[in-house]
Amino acid sequence: MRTHLHILISLFMIGLLSACDNNEEDYDLSASDTTVPSPLEKEDIPQWLEAYDDLTPQDWLILRSAAALRGEVTDRDHRVEILKHASQHFRESPRMIANRAVQLEDMLLEIGIEESAVSLIDMFTHLPTEGTPHNFSAYCQYYFNMRSKGYHQGYALTQLSKLK
Repeated sequence: MRTHLHILISLFMIGLLSACDNNEEDYDLSASDTTVPSPLEKEDIPQWLEAYDDLTPQDWLILRSAAALRGEVTDRDHRVEILKHASQHFRESPRMIANRAVQLEDMLLEIGIEESAVSLIDMFTHLPTEGTPHNFSAYCQYYFNMRSKGYHQGYALTQLSKLK
Protein backbone atom coordinates (compact mmCIF):
# COMPACT_ATOMS: atom_id res chain seq x y z
CA MET A 1 0.00 0.00 0.00
CA ARG A 2 2.82 2.39 0.90
CA THR A 3 4.54 1.63 -2.41
CA HIS A 4 1.33 2.44 -4.30
CA LEU A 5 1.07 5.75 -2.48
CA HIS A 6 4.68 6.61 -3.35
CA ILE A 7 4.03 5.74 -7.00
CA LEU A 8 0.86 7.87 -7.00
CA ILE A 9 2.71 10.80 -5.45
CA SER A 10 5.59 10.41 -7.92
CA LEU A 11 3.22 10.38 -10.89
CA PHE A 12 1.43 13.41 -9.51
CA MET A 13 4.71 15.32 -9.13
CA ILE A 14 5.83 14.34 -12.63
CA GLY A 15 2.56 15.71 -13.96
CA LEU A 16 3.05 18.91 -11.99
CA LEU A 17 6.57 19.42 -13.24
CA SER A 18 5.77 18.61 -16.84
CA ALA A 19 3.39 21.55 -17.13
CA CYS A 20 5.72 24.03 -15.43
CA ASP A 21 7.24 26.94 -17.25
CA ASN A 22 9.00 29.46 -15.06
CA ASN A 23 9.79 31.82 -17.94
CA GLU A 24 6.38 33.45 -17.94
CA GLU A 25 5.52 37.10 -18.14
CA ASP A 26 3.20 38.75 -15.64
CA TYR A 27 -0.40 38.50 -16.74
CA ASP A 28 -2.91 41.29 -16.78
CA LEU A 29 -6.00 39.27 -15.97
CA SER A 30 -8.36 42.12 -16.69
CA ALA A 31 -7.03 42.75 -20.19
CA SER A 32 -9.21 40.31 -22.17
CA ASP A 33 -12.80 40.84 -23.19
CA THR A 34 -15.72 39.56 -21.14
CA THR A 35 -16.75 36.69 -23.38
CA VAL A 36 -15.60 33.11 -22.92
CA PRO A 37 -14.59 31.49 -26.18
CA SER A 38 -16.65 28.39 -26.83
CA PRO A 39 -14.92 25.75 -28.91
CA LEU A 40 -17.20 23.63 -31.03
CA GLU A 41 -15.73 20.36 -29.78
CA LYS A 42 -14.50 19.30 -26.36
CA GLU A 43 -11.31 18.11 -28.09
CA ASP A 44 -10.56 21.75 -28.99
CA ILE A 45 -10.06 22.60 -25.30
CA PRO A 46 -6.40 22.08 -24.39
CA GLN A 47 -5.74 19.53 -21.64
CA TRP A 48 -3.11 21.91 -20.19
CA LEU A 49 -2.95 25.63 -20.65
CA GLU A 50 0.37 26.43 -22.26
CA ALA A 51 2.06 29.83 -22.28
CA TYR A 52 1.43 30.15 -26.03
CA ASP A 53 -2.32 29.30 -25.91
CA ASP A 54 -4.68 32.08 -26.94
CA LEU A 55 -7.04 31.43 -24.02
CA THR A 56 -6.69 33.46 -20.85
CA PRO A 57 -6.30 31.43 -17.64
CA GLN A 58 -9.70 32.54 -16.32
CA ASP A 59 -11.48 31.53 -19.53
CA TRP A 60 -9.64 28.21 -19.85
CA LEU A 61 -10.48 27.47 -16.22
CA ILE A 62 -14.16 27.48 -17.09
CA LEU A 63 -13.82 25.70 -20.43
CA ARG A 64 -11.69 22.91 -18.96
CA SER A 65 -13.19 22.53 -15.49
CA ALA A 66 -15.43 19.50 -15.09
CA ALA A 67 -17.62 21.49 -12.70
CA ALA A 68 -18.08 24.16 -15.35
CA LEU A 69 -18.96 21.52 -17.93
CA ARG A 70 -21.75 20.42 -15.55
CA GLY A 71 -23.05 23.99 -15.60
CA GLU A 72 -21.46 25.27 -12.38
CA VAL A 73 -20.07 28.44 -13.93
CA THR A 74 -18.81 31.30 -11.80
CA ASP A 75 -18.88 34.93 -12.77
CA ARG A 76 -15.90 35.89 -14.95
CA ASP A 77 -15.00 38.82 -12.69
CA HIS A 78 -14.95 36.38 -9.76
CA ARG A 79 -12.55 34.07 -11.65
CA VAL A 80 -10.33 37.01 -12.57
CA GLU A 81 -10.20 38.16 -8.94
CA ILE A 82 -9.56 34.66 -7.55
CA LEU A 83 -6.73 33.98 -10.01
CA LYS A 84 -5.22 37.42 -9.40
CA HIS A 85 -5.33 36.94 -5.63
CA ALA A 86 -3.96 33.38 -5.83
CA SER A 87 -1.18 34.48 -8.18
CA GLN A 88 -0.08 37.19 -5.76
CA HIS A 89 -0.53 34.98 -2.70
CA PHE A 90 1.48 32.05 -4.05
CA ARG A 91 3.79 34.06 -6.35
CA GLU A 92 2.91 31.75 -9.24
CA SER A 93 1.37 32.58 -12.61
CA PRO A 94 -2.40 32.40 -13.08
CA ARG A 95 -1.80 29.79 -15.79
CA MET A 96 0.06 27.50 -13.41
CA ILE A 97 -2.58 27.88 -10.72
CA ALA A 98 -5.39 27.19 -13.20
CA ASN A 99 -3.57 24.08 -14.49
CA ARG A 100 -3.00 22.73 -10.97
CA ALA A 101 -6.54 23.44 -9.82
CA VAL A 102 -8.12 21.68 -12.81
CA GLN A 103 -5.72 18.77 -12.40
CA LEU A 104 -6.70 18.47 -8.74
CA GLU A 105 -10.39 18.72 -9.63
CA ASP A 106 -9.93 15.84 -12.12
CA MET A 107 -8.02 13.70 -9.61
CA LEU A 108 -10.66 14.25 -6.94
CA LEU A 109 -13.41 13.33 -9.42
CA GLU A 110 -11.60 10.05 -10.09
CA ILE A 111 -12.05 9.12 -6.43
CA GLY A 112 -15.65 10.33 -6.28
CA ILE A 113 -15.12 13.79 -4.76
CA GLU A 114 -16.69 16.74 -6.58
CA GLU A 115 -14.97 20.04 -5.88
CA SER A 116 -14.62 22.71 -8.54
CA ALA A 117 -11.27 24.13 -9.57
CA VAL A 118 -12.52 27.63 -8.79
CA SER A 119 -13.54 26.68 -5.24
CA LEU A 120 -10.21 24.90 -4.69
CA ILE A 121 -8.30 28.01 -5.72
CA ASP A 122 -10.47 30.12 -3.44
CA MET A 123 -9.95 27.79 -0.46
CA PHE A 124 -6.20 27.51 -0.97
CA THR A 125 -5.67 31.29 -1.00
CA HIS A 126 -6.49 31.21 2.72
CA LEU A 127 -3.56 28.88 3.41
CA PRO A 128 -0.28 30.30 4.70
CA THR A 129 2.62 31.08 2.40
CA GLU A 130 4.76 33.27 4.68
CA GLY A 131 7.41 31.33 6.57
CA THR A 132 6.60 28.10 4.76
CA PRO A 133 8.17 26.44 1.72
CA HIS A 134 4.76 25.24 0.49
CA ASN A 135 3.35 26.55 -2.77
CA PHE A 136 0.06 26.03 -4.60
CA SER A 137 1.26 22.82 -6.27
CA ALA A 138 2.41 21.34 -2.96
CA TYR A 139 -0.89 22.20 -1.31
CA CYS A 140 -2.69 20.45 -4.18
CA GLN A 141 -0.66 17.31 -3.57
CA TYR A 142 -1.15 17.35 0.21
CA TYR A 143 -4.87 18.07 -0.15
CA PHE A 144 -5.37 15.20 -2.59
CA ASN A 145 -3.50 12.79 -0.32
CA MET A 146 -5.69 13.68 2.66
CA ARG A 147 -8.94 13.62 0.72
CA SER A 148 -8.03 10.26 -0.86
CA LYS A 149 -7.54 8.86 2.66
CA GLY A 150 -11.13 9.82 3.45
CA TYR A 151 -10.60 13.03 5.41
CA HIS A 152 -13.30 15.66 5.02
CA GLN A 153 -12.63 18.97 3.31
CA GLY A 154 -12.63 21.02 6.53
CA TYR A 155 -10.22 18.69 8.28
CA ALA A 156 -7.85 18.59 5.29
CA LEU A 157 -7.81 22.41 5.03
CA THR A 158 -7.22 22.76 8.77
CA GLN A 159 -4.27 20.39 8.59
CA LEU A 160 -2.84 22.24 5.59
CA SER A 161 -3.11 25.53 7.45
CA LYS A 162 -0.88 24.07 10.19
CA LEU A 163 1.98 23.09 7.85
CA LYS A 164 5.27 24.83 8.51
